[in-house]
Amino acid sequence: FHTSITKASNEKYGPVSETFLIAKGQTTMVDMSKYETTNPNRRYFSHLTFTWAMISDIDIDSEIIRWAGEVRNDIWGALMMLRLRKYPGKISYLPA
Repeated sequence: FHTSITKASNEKYGPVSETFLIAKGQTTMVDMSKYETTNPNRRYFSHLTFTWAMISDIDIDSEIIRWAGEVRNDIWGALMMLRLRKYPGKISYLPA
């Protein structure tokens, strides 16, 4: 998330630049989503789209090779294609 903000602000990625943006009061628009479960006490808010299965695995699991930069998702995606997982479950859309 912070990488997107520093990139949109034309700043160099890193803790010093991010701290500088906070100190300047730099703000940016962010897309937010709200997800509810069948339990009325369980709500989730996300600044990323809700993904399930391979896409979210690639996003989360590729953190261990963050040093690879933006290409990490391509690398990890290729590895995931070679070792496919099964994802049982059901996602439903309920109109507001």
